[in-house]
Amino acid sequence: WDTDNYVQLDPGDGESITGCCTWRDQVYVFKTTKMYVFYSETTDASGNPVFNKRSVNLGARARVRAFRTQASQAIPRLTPS
Repeated sequence: WDTDNYVQLDPGDGESITGCCTWRDQVYVFKTTKMYVFYSETTDASGNPVFNKRSVNLGARARVRAFRTQASQAIPRLTPS
């Protein structure tokens, strides 16, 4: 990819990315009250990549925290506030 091939996830919302992981062929990115599921990549008419994603609002009471598995990989976990 070129250096300008990136996605901004709701810039200006006051939340930073708290974690990310892959599961099967999807990438999950977590913020404090929402998550994004990247499920495929296509190209636009100019041949540039388009990262297909959907966002999921977890609600104001949801918080995403990371925990570690036995393999010492950080895995996001939802916890109530």
